[in-house]
Amino acid sequence: MPERVQVRLSAGGEHERRTVDLSSPDRRLREPTVRYRMHDSPGSTVRPATLADIPLLVAARRHMFEDLGEGGEWRSAGDALLAEWLNARLGKGRASGFIAEDPDGWLGALSVAHEEVPPSRRNPTGRQSYLFGLWVRASVRRRGVARALVTAAVEQSRALGEGAVTLYASDEGRGLYEQLGFEASPHMRLFLAPAQEADSAARD
Repeated sequence: MPERVQVRLSAGGEHERRTVDLSSPDRRLREPTVRYRMHDSPGSTVRPATLADIPLLVAARRHMFEDLGEGGEWRSAGDALLAEWLNARLGKGRASGFIAEDPDGWLGALSVAHEEVPPSRRNPTGRQSYLFGLWVRASVRRRGVARALVTAAVEQSRALGEGAVTLYASDEGRGLYEQLGFEASPHMRLFLAPAQEADSAARD
């Protein structure tokens, strides 16, 4: 898989398309705010993502799909689409993310989409968070990193007054989510375009 993708970034009304390196993002641009410390990983923290962290969020989702054996040739196009999607929403109340890191670099990341759905008995506000793209480096797994990332997102959702947090669970992650209070629920979906048409549209 290529480690570089073209990303369209915007700031102050001006747009720029540049190449970002998914393996070595520019750490100088980060401005951490609130941090969450991990008791199982001394020296490691979780902080909210900034626009400068978009390459990390994109890389995390790519690595997640690679670990699951999914993605294939579509991943490069998908990386660019996700980067543009995050750039348009991050910090504007429509998306957020969290970065786990230690003094030597980043350990993992998680992205969040803030959604509105019809109100329900369990979620009368109709506002919820959808967690996606959770990935942690293999060398630090089972040390509380994923737990800290998900917990930070849940705490954020609660602080925002949202009524629910949703995600898709892999077999490997299901136990963690159940420990954190997530419940399994029936879910069905229908894709309206065949996979090859979706791939072609992403490349255009």
